[in-house]
Amino acid sequence: MSFTYAEEGFEYDILLYIAGCVNRCTSLDAYRAAKGSVFIWDETQISEACAQIEDILNN
Repeated sequence: MSFTYAEEGFEYDILLYIAGCVNRCTSLDAYRAAKGSVFIWDETQISEACAQIEDILNN
């Protein structure tokens, strides 16, 4: 598994959104994920995010 910063206009397998709060103020419309997206806003969600990414990759 590798990570890179997403660029607008490209499609990625999975997108991991890391935000500073639960409000999702930023528009994410410019980003596309073929298999799915994971959204977290707190460091306590890292383990859950990893599990979600593994689930997406294995399905």
